Amino acid sequence: MKRVLLVGAGHAHMVLLARAESFRSADIGVTLIAPGNFWYGGSVAALLAGRAPRDRRRIRLSPWCGNRGIDLQVGRVVGLNTDARRVGLANGAMLDYDAVSINVGFCHVEPAAPDRTGLEPSVWDGASAASLERLRSVLATDCARGARPRIAIAGGDTLAAEVAAGLAGADVAGSCRLSLYTDAHRLVPGAPRGAAQRLARELSRRGVDIVFNTAIERLYERAVISGDGRRFPADHVVMGHRVAGKPLIHATGLPASDDGLQVDTRLCSPLDSRVFASGGCAYLMNHGPLWSGDSERQAATLAHNLSAVLTGKTPQHYRCARRPCLIDFADGTGIGWAGPLWWHGPVTARAHNRRRERFRRRLQAQPAS
Repeated sequence: MKRVLLVGAGHAHMVLLARAESFRSADIGVTLIAPGNFWYGGSVAALLAGRAPRDRRRIRLSPWCGNRGIDLQVGRVVGLNTDARRVGLANGAMLDYDAVSINVGFCHVEPAAPDRTGLEPSVWDGASAASLERLRSVLATDCARGARPRIAIAGGDTLAAEVAAGLAGADVAGSCRLSLYTDAHRLVPGAPRGAAQRLARELSRRGVDIVFNTAIERLYERAVISGDGRRFPADHVVMGHRVAGKPLIHATGLPASDDGLQVDTRLCSPLDSRVFASGGCAYLMNHGPLWSGDSERQAATLAHNLSAVLTGKTPQHYRCARRPCLIDFADGTGIGWAGPLWWHGPVTARAHNRRRERFRRRLQAQPAS
């Protein structure tokens, strides 16, 4: 039996696994390698604001995979040998593959703390729902003790904005001091100017201090230090911008950059047709980083091409969907844009919630017998 390894429980892989019967019918075994449970990353603001029930944010992979006949290996892949077609896990185990797909997202580079004193701010990954869940718990504990945590959000893109909106809408918001630091002169530089200005006003109205033209580079004694030496007090730092591809991407030996593993329209490496990537860890040649919000289309292409490369079928080519940007404020309103057009109000929040609910229903649907 041929074996497909799926590295990481990212959104595209979860959608792909929800239709795993197509692999069984082709006599192809599927193994998912993931370090923990799946957390849905499309509800950042709702999660932080406490408006997303836990069963709508997390899927326990062991029973979920068992119900679908998928082999689950709990662990973290640290290396990939394309010549031997093997992946290495952090625990020393080695697994063979006939085709492998990587969907591990991207990572943030933690600001330097060269003179560690043990008093540096705690750093949280804004792209990890599990990390934000822990932050929410820590803040609740701190505020219950009478503390007033100072939270610095590093970044000025859509993720940073949703983190700020979610924290501003949380039950403990009145006890926290929120600041957002961006190295640009406005929020989300790729957004229409009117949308960026409205976004800044909405966050400011919710109690978020926005500091422009300020890149956070170092941590030191309950503070963050900007590139020009300014010091801003902080107890927690949320990394809210894309910085670099996961180390695994660079360990493959295949063409890659900080934007991810290079893939062509088949979603495989141009140098190895048996190594695929999708989501935040993939860079589509002649286009740019893949949009994780298009996970269903990427999953459809992956499902076909992973099978095609092992059975000799003709591969399909992925076509990027138009990428609208939606920012949820977790209060029934939001802001969105597509090209030069933008809008603000409840319609954006409804669209965001519909997409999130459609994805959740797809994953929780009963598998075909």
